[in-house]
Amino acid sequence: MKENNLEKIAKVLDLPSELFTKGAKIEINGNTEMILDGCKGILNYDDTNLKISTGNGTIDIIGSELYVKSFLDQNMLISGYIKALELNY
Repeated sequence: MKENNLEKIAKVLDLPSELFTKGAKIEINGNTEMILDGCKGILNYDDTNLKISTGNGTIDIIGSELYVKSFLDQNMLISGYIKALELNY
């Protein structure tokens, strides 16, 4: 994949490329907590499936007892039992 100028700047400055791109950053803690940075909105939400819009696609989270603990400034904290992720770009 071709690296754009903003990604090159991020690499030179040793900064996360998410600061300059539209992509989401995903952090998973075990199988019970997930932190998503770069969320644009919630497209579908129930306790077994959560579909999140990002700057350049969607993320489907499949599990059980899923719930959004917080959603502020494009940062989302999700709790529950996470079984699978599907990235759609």
